[in-house]
Amino acid sequence: GWAGHEHQWRGNYEEQARRESDLEILFTSTDPLMTDLLLEKYHIAYVYIGPLERQKYPQEALDKFTTRYPVVYQNSGVAIYRVDGEPEHSGE
Repeated sequence: GWAGHEHQWRGNYEEQARRESDLEILFTSTDPLMTDLLLEKYHIAYVYIGPLERQKYPQEALDKFTTRYPVVYQNSGVAIYRVDGEPEHSGE
């Protein structure tokens, strides 16, 4: 639903279209370097993982947020991770 919502408010879908492939990589890649580059490129401060993300993307790829960034909010279906500065490394 976000594509239609954004198009309605912005009048076009050009900006979102430019970001789609990067978002797909961000949520499907297990490569920490690629993740860091994309988070930095878009100045992302928080990552939201909810039911839709868990349904759409591989758990292995989503696990990178759990192991590298602190949780700032969590309930039974949602986790929000803070991305600021260097990620936490688990002995890698």
